[in-house]
Amino acid sequence: MLSRDDPDYSSIVQQISDKDYPALNELVKRAAPRIATKAVICLGWLGSEKSLEGISFAARSDNPVLRLTAAQALSMVKDFYKLPPLAIQLINELIDDDDVGVRKFTLKTIGISKLSHLKEKIGQMRSHEPNEHVRKLSHDVFGKLDE
Repeated sequence: MLSRDDPDYSSIVQQISDKDYPALNELVKRAAPRIATKAVICLGWLGSEKSLEGISFAARSDNPVLRLTAAQALSMVKDFYKLPPLAIQLINELIDDDDVGVRKFTLKTIGISKLSHLKEKIGQMRSHEPNEHVRKLSHDVFGKLDE
């Protein structure tokens, strides 16, 4: 299902049961990046505590595409505040990533999830972020944290 160029994630996650989490987590760890990233997206859609194993692996990968996908997957997690502290820890790690794309998607996740406890960090990014686009995005996200 994940080998398609443009998988139907909605359909895929409807077919996944609790017994499939280990397989998805293993795909993140062992599959080629084009499959691993799709598995990470599925884990984000599923949004369960069981998803964090694979998302965590991707977030801490040497591959910036996997880290970016982990940041994106975290934005799809429902009931963000009900997840263990690991999810928040991953966001804290990803916001400081060396890769501009990873920081950008992490900022978007922070804005979507309204992680107001990161407001000070986002405030610092508004003036210290070296990338102009990410700096502008940090301004936008900072404003969302007040809503």
